[in-house]
Amino acid sequence: MATVAIDPTPGAYPSGTPISVLCSEPDAEIYFTLDGSPPSQASKLYRGPIPLGPDTTASGKMCLRAIAVDPKGLVSPVAAADFERTAGISIRFRKPDSWSSAFIHYWGTEPDGLFTQWPGEPMSAQLNGWYRIDLLGQSSTSLVFNDHGRAQTRDLRVDTPDAWLIGDERWDIDPARFSSFLFPGGVSKALVLSMDDGPVQDRRLVELLNRRGIRGAFHLNSGRLDQPGHIGADEVASLYAGHEVSTHSVTHPYLDSLSPDEITAEVDFDRAVLSQTSSGEVRGHAYPFGAYNAAVIEVLRRLEFAYARTASPTNRFDLPSDPLAWNPTCHHSVASSLADAFLALPDSTLSLFFIYGHSWELDAEKPTNSWAHMESLTERLSGRDDIWYATAIEVADYVRAIRGARPSLAEDRLYNPTETNLWLRGEGSVVRFPAGCSNKAVLDAS
Repeated sequence: MATVAIDPTPGAYPSGTPISVLCSEPDAEIYFTLDGSPPSQASKLYRGPIPLGPDTTASGKMCLRAIAVDPKGLVSPVAAADFERTAGISIRFRKPDSWSSAFIHYWGTEPDGLFTQWPGEPMSAQLNGWYRIDLLGQSSTSLVFNDHGRAQTRDLRVDTPDAWLIGDERWDIDPARFSSFLFPGGVSKALVLSMDDGPVQDRRLVELLNRRGIRGAFHLNSGRLDQPGHIGADEVASLYAGHEVSTHSVTHPYLDSLSPDEITAEVDFDRAVLSQTSSGEVRGHAYPFGAYNAAVIEVLRRLEFAYARTASPTNRFDLPSDPLAWNPTCHHSVASSLADAFLALPDSTLSLFFIYGHSWELDAEKPTNSWAHMESLTERLSGRDDIWYATAIEVADYVRAIRGARPSLAEDRLYNPTETNLWLRGEGSVVRFPAGCSNKAVLDAS
């Protein structure tokens, strides 16, 4: 009969410590539980070391129980060991491709206190492009990452035992766990048009989008409604029906040149007027001139805006990293050159084609900035069953819901505590994951 042992011995260890189950019979299969319940052949099959982490159990403890079943079907005695995580923060960071190194400069609580050296500490390279550092004894820290004192992230804050950061984007759960998610309807691509200012040309553009089955986010300046060259307040609800109405400030100023009170007045009053004229909830924003800074973001965060779009194109099809500094893929004048690449993307990851611009620009009748160009572009992108035709707020809410999902290794389940229905890849099928439910064994969390 096989016997099993657990390594290391029970106790408290840093987050990420691998917990191994060893067996005297190499051909035996090992089954385990993490919540202290008795294991059986219906339990999870052991495939390798289990990292001590935030999703091992709901309580943060790992109560490991394991058995081995040899080729003759004989079952070993149960091996048991309980583990806790020591106080500290485990930080994983994936640097931008343009960086040659990854350093962390942090300042936080005892025992380390203020970290004064610059560029900071070099991080240890891990697998799959990640870097890691463990700050033992700390429960929270402020930090920036940098490329040996050259390019750096914005100031960040971590107050959870585990954090994964991709550039400025923070996750409290390993992002790799979410490779099985799909957009609504079970597709991997999404398309959003984000158009600013509310000019009269929006009437023609909305008619075109409606004809193509494409939806947009229209960012309006309430102070320009009913002004020459702009739409009227009384047509907002009917014109943009089926699309999204979002703020663009009252008077279209450079928000980064204003005081916090002035920023608040510009965006909050704009939201109030647009909510009334559109008869809907307004939760998104686009920065006038693409201008913003940390003070502007802080006001939008305090006012509970769901997202804010910049005017800094990435030429990529990424999901938003920071929703309040959401960089679009490209301006509509260059979207045609990226359309083929977007349509040819594999369905292995979620991809978003986020196009921004202004309908009044199409009157220029230039080769790549004209109504004929927009007709051609929308025709190429429309009518496909592998694209989710969404608004910006829908994408922002969906991405937030994905990040709100929580796996539990102990129960072999994925939980969706949000109010949004999610979609997942199942075994050979697409699985709808309702809001407020759990789904067993959709994610292989081992």
